Amino acid sequence: MSGEALIPLPQGAGYGVVVGIGLAFGLGMLLVTKFLEKFMGERSDHSEMFMVANRSVGTGLTASAVISSWMWAYESPFPSNFPPSQREASLA
Repeated sequence: MSGEALIPLPQGAGYGVVVGIGLAFGLGMLLVTKFLEKFMGERSDHSEMFMVANRSVGTGLTASAVISSWMWAYESPFPSNFPPSQREASLA
């Protein structure tokens, strides 16, 4: 191999590919959303319905999901930050 770097695409073409794929993905999502709204009766115009995938979810289930996600985020640093002897001492 020579000392020259292999450039697969010019910079402008690379940006065109990235922006083009992004636009195609966005257009695809819009088409899927319109299809689901028209033929399946799903409406995603409210953020609450979007977050629970158009299902009716009770308050208790929502609260338990929030609390469990908070507890996971709170407890996850402990095993990596403390050696076992300090972990046991902090729990006592």
